[in-house]
Amino acid sequence: MDKSSFFTFSKYISSNPKLKVADLVFFDNFHLIVFLILSPRAREDTAYRLSKQILNNYPIIELLAKADFNIIKEIIRPIGFYNVKAKRLVSFCTMIKSTIKLNSINTYESLMEIPGVGEKAAKKFLTLTSDVQFFLFDSHVIRVFSRLGFSNELIKSIESMKAKDLHVKNITDFSNQISNFGKHVCTSKNPQCFNCELLRICQFGFIER
Repeated sequence: MDKSSFFTFSKYISSNPKLKVADLVFFDNFHLIVFLILSPRAREDTAYRLSKQILNNYPIIELLAKADFNIIKEIIRPIGFYNVKAKRLVSFCTMIKSTIKLNSINTYESLMEIPGVGEKAAKKFLTLTSDVQFFLFDSHVIRVFSRLGFSNELIKSIESMKAKDLHVKNITDFSNQISNFGKHVCTSKNPQCFNCELLRICQFGFIER
């Protein structure tokens, strides 16, 4: 897949109003970190719903730090790996301890020290709390790129590109729109190839025809 095809793809994704991402509303940074700890290998809506439930019961980190582990586990039981994630929430609260210290967490390095917060989560936190932009890779983005036939070299170069290089206004929004495309059109099962406007440049669609 050459760069001209990539820019055809880029223009379609960034200009498609159906792919715009509705912003999730977080009470504060504490809520956002709880959400990020719950998010790995889980549906975003489930992680968001359970994070709000945690915050409704324990609105500040000092209260969650004192919460009974079994109660936390029961609250988040509907999510995958709930036992591991409950332990990570406890470890996070034990490490940070206070709202004052929590509010000082505003760098990639400090975020990476939090149990359960990896590279993607740290970058997502920064894109939501500052003006910094990152291209956020997830399983949906990787699947879309793979099916379109983009080379590994091109995919790796995207992380270091700026918005103007990709012909988009915001790199983070662009990656979120690609993720939405993967969730709703280029799905893992039964992708909507014959309703897709990118079919003419898609390697996967060519094979499926």
